[in-house]
Amino acid sequence: MSFNKTFGSMLIIAGTTIGAGMLALPLASAGLGFTTS
Repeated sequence: MSFNKTFGSMLIIAGTTIGAGMLALPLASAGLGFTTS
């Protein structure tokens, strides 16, 4: 039972990190585009 909880929490943390990266990447690349042009 504790393995399932640990694995589930790892997946939640990984999903949150990937989601935050997907949101942050376009903002970072847009900032780079504005500064270089």
